[in-house]
Amino acid sequence: MPDEQNDYDDAPSLEDILFAMSGWPEVEEALQAWEERQSLRGRQVDGELSEEFLLRAIRHRDGAFREIAARSGHWSREVMDIAVGDHYADVRYVAACSPSTAPEGLVRLATDTSINVRAGVASNPSTPVTTLLELLDDSNESVRRFAVYQHRFPADVMERLSHSDDPEVLRAVATSPNTAPATLDHLARSMTVGLWAELIDNHNTPAASLELIPDTPRPHLHQGLLKHPNASDALCRRLARRYLDEADAPLRLAGLNLMFRGPVRVAPWGTGRTGEPVPAFERPSDVVVWLAEGADLSTTVPYALDTANPDWLRWFILSRAQPDHSTWVRLATDHYPRLRELALRRLGQPSPTPTA
Repeated sequence: MPDEQNDYDDAPSLEDILFAMSGWPEVEEALQAWEERQSLRGRQVDGELSEEFLLRAIRHRDGAFREIAARSGHWSREVMDIAVGDHYADVRYVAACSPSTAPEGLVRLATDTSINVRAGVASNPSTPVTTLLELLDDSNESVRRFAVYQHRFPADVMERLSHSDDPEVLRAVATSPNTAPATLDHLARSMTVGLWAELIDNHNTPAASLELIPDTPRPHLHQGLLKHPNASDALCRRLARRYLDEADAPLRLAGLNLMFRGPVRVAPWGTGRTGEPVPAFERPSDVVVWLAEGADLSTTVPYALDTANPDWLRWFILSRAQPDHSTWVRLATDHYPRLRELALRRLGQPSPTPTA
C-alpha cells in the first residue's frame, strides 16, 4: 500500500507560499492550504513563524506581509522596533498594542496621526505613565478613555479627572483602586451620571458615601453591598425594608439577603434576645428587622400562625422555627400549599401527589 504521506513531501513551505502571493485574500487561502497539507503529513500545525522569516516579512514591500509578521504573536522586540516606523497604519497599530514594543517606541507612537494607533498605545500596559498622562489630553475621546481605564494614575490625577465632563472618564475614576475615598465621596455627592454600581464595586468608597445610595429597588445594584467592607448593617436593613414590602417574590428574596447580609440565617428558637416586649408588626419588613436584630425566633411564631399575614413570611418563619406537634397538625390543613407540605414533612407524612 503506498505511503500517503509521500504525496506531500514536496509541498512548499509556509514562507514559500506567502512570498509567492501578493494579496491578503490569497494569503488567507494559502495559509489554509498549507495547514491542510501539514495535517495530512501528520505534523502538528502550531502556526508559528521563524524569527528569520518574520524579519524578512516585516520588511516586505506588501503591507499585508508586514501585517502578518506584526500579528504573528511572536512579539519579537526587533520585529516590533521595525513595525513602529512602518508607513502602514495597521502595522503600527499592532506595535502600539504589543507588550514587546520598547517604551521609546510607544512614546513615539503616542503622537501618531492615526487615532487607532494612539488608542493602542493608551491601552498598552507597557506604556509609560508619563505618556499616558499626555494622552489624557488627546484630541480624541476614545484615546483619553483608554488611557484613564488603565487605572495606573496616582490619587492626585484621579482627583483631577473626577471633575471631567466625560461620563466614561468619571466611570473609570469611580472604579479605580487608586482613587482616594475623598474623591469617591465627591463623586457620590455630585452625581451627574449613574455611578452607583461602580462606587459600590470600589471597596475604597467610604461608609458616608454609601449612605447616599437611593433606596429604589435595584437588586443587582444593592446586592453589591453584601460584600462591601464599609457597608453598615443599618444601611442594608434600610434598603431591605423597601424590598420586603414589595409584592414581587424575587424582590423580597433580595430584601432577605440584604437584611441578613447573605444567606438567610436567623437566631434559632431559644438562642436570641428574650424577655423583650414583642412590637406591633405593621409591615412584613418590621418582622424581618425584628429577627435580623437578634430577636428570638419564637417571638414571631404567633405572627406566622395568623393566616391574615403574608404567606411567604409565615413560611419563612415557620420553616426555621420548631413549634410543637399540635402546631404542625394545625398547619397541615393551612390554606398555603408550601406550609401544608412543610407541616407534613415535619409530621413524617408524605406530601399528597397532585392529581391530573
